[in-house]
Amino acid sequence: MQLLNVSVSNASHSSTAHHVSSGMMALCFSLGVPGNILVMVVILRNFERHNFTLHLMLNLALSDILCLSTLPVWIYDILHGWAFPKALCTGVCYVVYTSLYASVLSVALMSLHRYLLVLHRGHWDRLGRRGEQALVLGLWACALALAAPDAALFDVVGDNSHQLCVQVTDSYGQKVAVLLCETLMGFVVPVAVIVTSYYRLHSQVNQTVHFRSPRLTRTVTLIVVMFFVFWAPLHVMNVLEIASPQNYTGAKQKHIYMKQRVVGISLAFVNSCLNPLLYALGFRGLCGHCRTQ
Repeated sequence: MQLLNVSVSNASHSSTAHHVSSGMMALCFSLGVPGNILVMVVILRNFERHNFTLHLMLNLALSDILCLSTLPVWIYDILHGWAFPKALCTGVCYVVYTSLYASVLSVALMSLHRYLLVLHRGHWDRLGRRGEQALVLGLWACALALAAPDAALFDVVGDNSHQLCVQVTDSYGQKVAVLLCETLMGFVVPVAVIVTSYYRLHSQVNQTVHFRSPRLTRTVTLIVVMFFVFWAPLHVMNVLEIASPQNYTGAKQKHIYMKQRVVGISLAFVNSCLNPLLYALGFRGLCGHCRTQ
């Protein structure tokens, strides 16, 4: 992740990079927030709430809204610098990291749920609605706990003419620890759960009663695939920085690295805009699946 640190600190290097980055963020905000709100309204009005897959989609839409709703603050920060109270720097970062962790945990739990529903239905049924509610609450509790250390490192730095809200680390060792934790908990562990669940599911089952809604299955699969495609570049760069810190010490190398991270950051935000489109593609399948429940 480490999204805001890079996006903001890069703002002093290239005005073109600012405007491209801020333009992408504005597009993500204008399309993603209304789209995800519409998804939540449709699910709440038309679908049976005991369907756990749809419950997770509702959580995913909520986490996307929380993440995207902070973009106006970062757009202003990129173009003009930080002009808000210091407490807001930490607070907004906490919202962003919480939403990002909630998003990846929702996708991972969505994959695990489909695996258990098909191959271990009895175990899942014994969990009951209270158990499902406990899982969702636990998901958000984990997201809040994981986001706290990341957000606590953000502070406002710079002089009176140009201040920035950035992630401040005391040493390279602390920076490595932060990057490693973010990559492990925000990508590696969720992807391991996703890949294991889908591998075991599709290696043991070709077609069961739980796959009679192909659009629902396709929608969940697309959400998982898009998560991997749009989040992988950013975490790959985290791993490269940890493995080869000497490649990012020079001014030229750091500038190139910053540009690469801007691309990764943009892709991560775009992912939150695409989820409503994926829901729309599977809308009829979702309706039919809920009615059969």
